[in-house]
Amino acid sequence: MASSVDAAQHKLMVEMALPCVIHPILRELEENSSASSPTLIKEAFDTVENFYPGFTEFFISRVLLKAQVEHRVDMAEAILKLEGSGKQRDVKLRRTEPAFKNLQHRADSLKLILGRIPAEIADRKKFLDTIKDIAQAIKHLLDSVNDSFTQLSVIEDRNRLDKKKRDFVKYSKRFSTTLKDFFKDNSEKQMMRRSAVYLSANHLVHQTNQILLAVG
Repeated sequence: MASSVDAAQHKLMVEMALPCVIHPILRELEENSSASSPTLIKEAFDTVENFYPGFTEFFISRVLLKAQVEHRVDMAEAILKLEGSGKQRDVKLRRTEPAFKNLQHRADSLKLILGRIPAEIADRKKFLDTIKDIAQAIKHLLDSVNDSFTQLSVIEDRNRLDKKKRDFVKYSKRFSTTLKDFFKDNSEKQMMRRSAVYLSANHLVHQTNQILLAVG
C-alpha cells in the first residue's frame, strides 16, 4: 500500500514540477530582466519535458540532493508555499470573456488560499478558518465552471470540461476526508497526516489547473 501511495505522490510531483515550480520562477525572471535567457530556458525545459516526461522533477530532486537538503524539503509543502506567495499563475486563460475571466479569478483565489495551509496548519483556529475559506472558494470555482460551461459551443470542449469538473469534485471529497483524518486525536501520526494534507491540497491545485487547461 505504501509503495502505491509513494508512486501516486511521485506522479503528482512530476506533473506539477514544471508548471508550478519552474515556470513561475522563469516568469518572474522575465518580468525583471530585459534579457531573453529566461524565455530560452523556459522553452528548453518545455521541450525536454515534452520528450522526457518527469525530467523537471528529476532536475529539481538532483539540485536538492546536490545542496544536501533533499531530506529537509517536502516538495508537496514547497509547492503549496509557492502557490501562497501570490506570484503564481500556473495556467493563464487565453479567453477574455467575462465568464472565463471570473473562472481565472476563482481558480487563482482557490490556489492562493490552499497556499496558506503550510503556514497555518499548526494553529488550529487559523487552520479551521482557512478550511472554511477553502470550502467557499471551491463552491465559487464550481459556480464559475458552470457559467463557463454555457459559453462553450463545441461539444468536445463541453465534455472535456465536464470530466475535469467531476475529477475536481472527486479530489475535493478526498481533501475533506484527509482533513477529517488530520483532526483525529493521535499525536503520533500528526506529521504523517500533515504531509497527507499537503499532498491532497496539491491534488486540488493540480485539478484546478486541469480545469483551466480544459477551457484553454
